Amino acid sequence: MNFKKVVIHSLQIIFALTILVIINGISGRKVKAEITVSNPKTDYVVRTSSQVYNSRLKKVSFKTRGKMRGKSVPVAEASLECGKFINVLGTKNIKGKDYYRIGRNQYIRKDNVINYPETKARISSEEQDESFEFNDDEFDLSNLIEDIDGGLYDTDPSYATFDDSVYHNRMIKNAKKLLGYFTYGTGANRIKFGNWRHPRKHGKTDCSGFVWLIMKKSGCRRVGNWPFFTAPMETDAKHHHRYLRKISAKNIRPGDVVIANTGNGLGNNGHAAIIDSKYDGMDTQIIEMGGDSNGPVHRSTIGYSLSQKLLKGRITYARVVR
Repeated sequence: MNFKKVVIHSLQIIFALTILVIINGISGRKVKAEITVSNPKTDYVVRTSSQVYNSRLKKVSFKTRGKMRGKSVPVAEASLECGKFINVLGTKNIKGKDYYRIGRNQYIRKDNVINYPETKARISSEEQDESFEFNDDEFDLSNLIEDIDGGLYDTDPSYATFDDSVYHNRMIKNAKKLLGYFTYGTGANRIKFGNWRHPRKHGKTDCSGFVWLIMKKSGCRRVGNWPFFTAPMETDAKHHHRYLRKISAKNIRPGDVVIANTGNGLGNNGHAAIIDSKYDGMDTQIIEMGGDSNGPVHRSTIGYSLSQKLLKGRITYARVVR
């Protein structure tokens, strides 16, 4: 009996000490409450295209989960574009600069993000002050606010790119290899990408030049030796079928091409990109040059990339003819 009492007493002491350790650990830990947003929209918007970093300031992709065709899928974005709404989970000072935490070990410079309703209210108030004059920074912010209110930007912070690692066709493989390549060029500059087999990362091309380059690298010999424009692409897909053949939207698959034209298709009247996901309406993912950004080759979606004018124009889906 004495031995049993000793064992029970010892267990009670161990249990009590364990509880004390847990309590002390919780009370001594600095806990930062996360800002949760139940509504898909949030107050925070990216004011300029920004990289995402980890706590060591190494560039990382913004990884989260999103929905495609009603299913939860892994998503990733190499950078966050101007006008994108984001959920902010906290703040962190890294090497003397303030960052917003937007995911697990994912941070964006605080200076690159604005609080949308606060900024809108402040600018509106200052505009009513006759003595107030815009500086360049406030002018840019007022334009951003106007574009957001006008529906130019997608205000759903859950949007991010679909994980295309499951696709292995040559068009997608070659397009992904050129992510981050080129600056936008028009006229004679659109062909300044160097040798098509080994293009220069800092070369220049435009949307249709990029599509031509990927088709050429993927073994489509019928595209010839010079990049085409979007209007001839549309005509070939609908009538001649030398290098493209028109298909219905429901039949598109990764590696197909989307062409949008109004009028003659030149300049801002046309756009072309490579399909990078299964068909999901305007949320169908693409890899493009130009479109919603004058930056390098990047991922986007059809609805986010095309201007309102092009969305009302002639949208053609096509498959490469080999």
